[in-house]
Amino acid sequence: MATYYVSAQNGSDSNDGRSAARPVQTIKKAAQIAYGLQKAVPDPTDEYVTIIVSGGEYLEDNPISLPNLCSVVGDNIRLCIIRPAN
Repeated sequence: MATYYVSAQNGSDSNDGRSAARPVQTIKKAAQIAYGLQKAVPDPTDEYVTIIVSGGEYLEDNPISLPNLCSVVGDNIRLCIIRPAN
């Protein structure tokens, strides 16, 4: 299982997102990384991915699509706000 971290305040999309100390800045970037872990044709060996989103306000370009076996989890649901930028 792979875990990727997102933080609007401390993240950068040039980070790898593999730790809370080096989060990506956008949920869309984390979803792109998750797609990179999946095969073109779904396979039982595909890796399960969890995207952990830190509290904050996120202005995201739509659409954001997630691959199979991927979930998005907010670390504080009341402080995690996602709004469309387009």
